[in-house]
Amino acid sequence: MLSESSIRKRGLYHPAFVADLIAADRSGAEDNAFWIWQLLTVELWFRIFFDSSIPEPDVRQIVWNQRSDGIYETASHRRGQNLMK
Repeated sequence: MLSESSIRKRGLYHPAFVADLIAADRSGAEDNAFWIWQLLTVELWFRIFFDSSIPEPDVRQIVWNQRSDGIYETASHRRGQNLMK
């Protein structure tokens, strides 16, 4: 997600700066985990809300049921299935 081509395509950051930030973190010279995390979340946000590269679940297939204790759950949750593909 933070490859040079991805950074260049997005056009928000200098690819060389991001590469140096990651390299310094991997070598142990600096702890850049916070900044790398910020870059990843921004890129993921753009992919979800602008690029649509992550499909949204089909909510029409989710069936909600109310248990006897009043808690709502999905039919697929009861079968132990994951709602996301």
